[in-house]
Amino acid sequence: MKKIFIKITMALYLKFRKKYEKQIFDLLSEKNLKEENLWSIISEYDIEKFSKYINAIEYKADMLEGLLDMSFPKNNPNYFFSNLSYGRDCDDWSRLWVLYLEKHGWEEISEVCVTTTKHPFKESHFITVAKKDGKYHCFNYEYSSIGYVTFEEAVYKVCDWDIYNKDNLVWTKY
Repeated sequence: MKKIFIKITMALYLKFRKKYEKQIFDLLSEKNLKEENLWSIISEYDIEKFSKYINAIEYKADMLEGLLDMSFPKNNPNYFFSNLSYGRDCDDWSRLWVLYLEKHGWEEISEVCVTTTKHPFKESHFITVAKKDGKYHCFNYEYSSIGYVTFEEAVYKVCDWDIYNKDNLVWTKY
């Protein structure tokens, strides 16, 4: 019962977030950043070089340790590469992976929000799941060449982290 309640609550929150994502970004994002057009170069890298490059960039939690959560708009991937003091966290890595995978012909690409039944909002996290050559892959910050038969199996790859397990994991597509 608790998993169902959390899943419904998460789905409602994500629906709100998706509807107002641009406004939230416009309100909370850093302004007047010098943006280089790195996306046009980096998005051409092969998948392993791309993964290595983006994971060398420093993680920066959203404002109030993620309480004020936002992602950059899909039409502004260069924001990810800006010199930020906050606002480059898991949902931004997930969004960047979506854009990269779309560009490179992957299928069934989804941002996925995962959390636990123990601390539903405190332990929320974003990953990307996508399909290539009949296999699903989990992009949890970085590329993993391990392919899974089902979408759900790829989502459960996040259970490699200590806080998530198959009993407490709750997830929904964003």
